[in-house]
Amino acid sequence: MSREPPHEETTRADGRPGRGLLLEATLRLLVARIALLLIPSGRLAARLGRRDEESPRELDGPSATIAAAVRGAIRRTSRWVPWRSDCLIQAMAARSMLERRGVPTTLYLLVRRSETTGKLEAHACLRAGGVLVTGATDPKGFEPIASFG
Repeated sequence: MSREPPHEETTRADGRPGRGLLLEATLRLLVARIALLLIPSGRLAARLGRRDEESPRELDGPSATIAAAVRGAIRRTSRWVPWRSDCLIQAMAARSMLERRGVPTTLYLLVRRSETTGKLEAHACLRAGGVLVTGATDPKGFEPIASFG
């Protein structure tokens, strides 16, 4: 599978995501939101990747650049779309963008018990090599329950 090199569609000269990447991120966020609403959780989990597998911790230079560009596009667009785009939706969207470009990823599902309410809280993040593409950089108190590589 050939990787799409970073170019004007992906990143601008100043390193920020280009219009093409921002448009793709918006569409992928929408598709992920619809999938989360319509696909039963068992079938959705099967689409996240191979359970309990992880991608390599290292990426080559072009892949790391692509992962960083996708991170920027997802962060930027998820703030402005008119639908809810929480961590799982962002991770799913970014994963599909990176998969299309041949960049290996691992999606993590994490949980913790709220100190104030005692209820379980969930979090999702996506890693590509050493790049945390989506999710909190330090999810305090969260424990991983599944990974999809």
